Amino acid sequence: MIQMIISGARKFYSYLKKDCLLLIRRRKYLYLFLALPFIIALLFLFFLNPSPGSIKTAVCDNDNTEYSKEALMQLKGFKITLLKPENCTERLVSMVKSKQYSLGIEVPKGFSNDISNLEQADLIVYYDNTDIAFSSLVEWKIDNALAPYEESIIDELNRELINRNAASDEINGLIDRIVAEELAARTAASNAEIMELSTSFADSRSKLPWPVNEGFISMGFGRQQHPVLKLVEVDNKGIYIQTQPEQEIKAVFAGKVSIVASIPGMNKAVIVQHGEYFTVYAKLKSVNVTMGQSIRENYLIGIVNTDKSGKSELQFQIWKNNKKLNPENWLARK
Repeated sequence: MIQMIISGARKFYSYLKKDCLLLIRRRKYLYLFLALPFIIALLFLFFLNPSPGSIKTAVCDNDNTEYSKEALMQLKGFKITLLKPENCTERLVSMVKSKQYSLGIEVPKGFSNDISNLEQADLIVYYDNTDIAFSSLVEWKIDNALAPYEESIIDELNRELINRNAASDEINGLIDRIVAEELAARTAASNAEIMELSTSFADSRSKLPWPVNEGFISMGFGRQQHPVLKLVEVDNKGIYIQTQPEQEIKAVFAGKVSIVASIPGMNKAVIVQHGEYFTVYAKLKSVNVTMGQSIRENYLIGIVNTDKSGKSELQFQIWKNNKKLNPENWLARK
């Protein structure tokens, strides 16, 4: 048995050797032999790659944000019909099964948050087609369409990071200026008032009300890993509190409004003075206070801004003169 296998292998080798020598002697056949895989691949792509707009596609956009709309616009080569939101997924699956559409794409709720964090932001794909080549082609086209979109998001995040750093520097400069002006203008009477207010604020450590009715800390104080750019560390001079759209932002303590400013990267910002202490409320859409105004605790400062991904986030800082403090140590435990 073993001898038969060895004998067969030798015969196969001799035939292969003869064929290879024949191809080498007749070069035109050799070139054809080498080019054959490329010709087959080109024919495969020509017949299977549909022309632009030829894949009839029904879409449910459950996320319904600017990010999801932009992502769908990147899907070239798909003739997209956006379905109404009522019972959208059920109707989508039914239409694909009944072959009204070759393909169904569902954009899940939260897609914009996932893709802006460069996590696995998957479009859910439905098709009633067992053709492996077709399914692979669809996935390849979607991946290729979204790849440059994800790169543009990284560029946007880098720009946002630069703007945030510049905004932090600007806030630092504003607080330094206020402190310098206050020190220069202090009298014995005003100094006593400042010290009394400062003592009252200091006694409120770990008891201050939150500036929002509902929310959570999405980025802590100090050096933090950037949530997306994993090799980048951010020196956060306060905390980010993620909340609901149109959320009211309220003063955590009584004081005087020292600054109302528009700062690139932070939208509108308000700085409130409490003696030697300052609280900063940034990333506001609108402001309800004016410079020099005296306000009480829980007074409406403004309304939080919502970015195009649908995220509503407040930047909240606490300073003692020009020394930054960790706001988590000052806010009451929820």
